[in-house]
This record gives sequence, C-alpha cells and structure tokens, in this order.
Amino acid sequence: EERRRGITINTAQANFSTKNKNFTIIDAPGHVDFISNMISGASQAECAILVVDANKGSFERGFEGGGQTKDHAILARSLGVTQLCVAVNKLDMMEWREERYDEIVQKLLPFLTSIGFKDQSIHFAPISGLKGLNLDGEDSQPEALKQWYNEKQ
Repeated sequence: EERRRGITINTAQANFSTKNKNFTIIDAPGHVDFISNMISGASQAECAILVVDANKGSFERGFEGGGQTKDHAILARSLGVTQLCVAVNKLDMMEWREERYDEIVQKLLPFLTSIGFKDQSIHFAPISGLKGLNLDGEDSQPEALKQWYNEKQ
C-alpha cells in the first residue's frame, strides 16, 4: 500500500549498533492522514530527521502553505526531540544551487529555534534521497555540491 501511494503510512524501525551505542531508526509518516502514526514514532525518538523538498513551490507549500513541515517540527519538539537534522531533499533537481539551500535554511532556522530547538542542535544537509547523494560522506557528493557545501560544515 505504501509503495503504491508513494507515502509512509505506518511506522517502521531498524536497529544497528556501534562499539559504544545501540541505535533504532524509526521511519514515521509525514502525511496529514497518518499524523497519529507520526506521533507514535516521534514519541520514542531522541533525535529526528526532518525531510523537506527543495523544489521551488514544494518547500513553500510544506512550510508556509498549510503543509506539514511546521506541524511535524512542533510535534517532534513537544514530544522531547532535542536534536534535529533537516535533510534538504531533491536539491539535485535544483542543480545543487547554494542559493536555494541557503534560502531554505534561512526560513527554517528561525522557526526551529522559536519552537525550542537550540541552534547548535540543528543540522542541515543537502541530499538527494532517490539518488543516494550526500548521504554517506564526501564520496557521494556531486561536484556541484562539493564546490560550496564542505566549507559550510
């Protein structure tokens, strides 16, 4: 059902460990119809990844036009999430433009701090989830992104 509709409906989790820590990743839905499932997943989290669509118009609809971006950030914070990574997804479709990335950061950062996230606990990352770009370090960064992003970290 999820693949057919192209959205997450139920929470799902995966576990992995390092020498010193155990981790559980919880995939929670972002669609308004499944907000109770999102709350169920977020209530178990210490940190969260907020995925936003970098496409012109898509980000604006999600953030300013009655979309779920603000609601999910507020819910996550109110449920105890203190660490947040904002994955600026589909930036490849915007030709990895630094200006678009900066525009999104400049809109989100003041909002996120206003709802209680500390500036030093918010991290932004430009990615392409579909292509797997900039998900596992510099080796997966396209040249257009390397030209400006590594200096911002």
